[in-house]
Order: sequence, then structure tokens, then C-alpha cells
Amino acid sequence: MSVITIELAKVAKIVEKPIELMDPMERWAVFFVYCNDKKKRDIINKILQIEKGIAMAGDVMMHISRDWHERCRLESEYKYEVDLQSATIDARLAAEEARRAAVEARKWQTKYNKLQQQAEAQQQRIAELESRLGT
Repeated sequence: MSVITIELAKVAKIVEKPIELMDPMERWAVFFVYCNDKKKRDIINKILQIEKGIAMAGDVMMHISRDWHERCRLESEYKYEVDLQSATIDARLAAEEARRAAVEARKWQTKYNKLQQQAEAQQQRIAELESRLGT
């Protein structure tokens, strides 16, 4: 097994060479740097015709790219569904809290009304006693 180091910064000079004069490593370097550059599409297509290994790598990269885009789309769809469920749960919890608050308010209103009636009854009782006493 061997490791090959390619200085991609020097590819700008290499890309100007005729493809037939480039060695395989230079073709790989040009491919890596310019494979997504639409202005260099003709050069990349010629390299793909000459270097079958690079053509296979290009196919794999396109497949990976499609898979990645599909994964991003699915993750976005999943996030939307989770956000929608979360919003629904939040709305249900808020409605439940509002219902509890309304029940509690009715309970306190009932107690208040009962106390108000007792106070009015006491006021009437006091008024009756005062009228009997002649005060």
C-alpha cells in the first residue's frame, strides 16, 4: 500500500496543460479540485473518458451526493413532523392548564358567591334585629 500526496494548490497550473500530457495523479488532482466547477465541465468530462477509475469515483461521489441530499430531505421532513407534534402537545398542555384555571376560578367564584350570600343574610339578620330593637 502506498500513500500519495497531491498539492491541490498547484492544480491551477496543471489544469492549463492538455489532458493527454497530464499524468494520472495530475488528472486526479484536477478532478478533485474542479469536479463541481461548471466552467471546467469539458475538461472534467474528457478526464472521465480517459480515466475509468476517476469516472467510477465520480459515479460514487454522485451517488453519495444523492444519498446525502435524500438524507437531508428526510431529516427535514422528520424535524417538521416532530415540531408539529411538539406544537400540538404544547397546545394541548396550554388548553389543559387553561381548563384547570377555569375550574379553579369557578370553584373560587362559587365560594365567593356563597360567602357573599352569607354576608347578605347576616346583613338582613342584623337589619331585622336592629328594627326589633328600635335602633
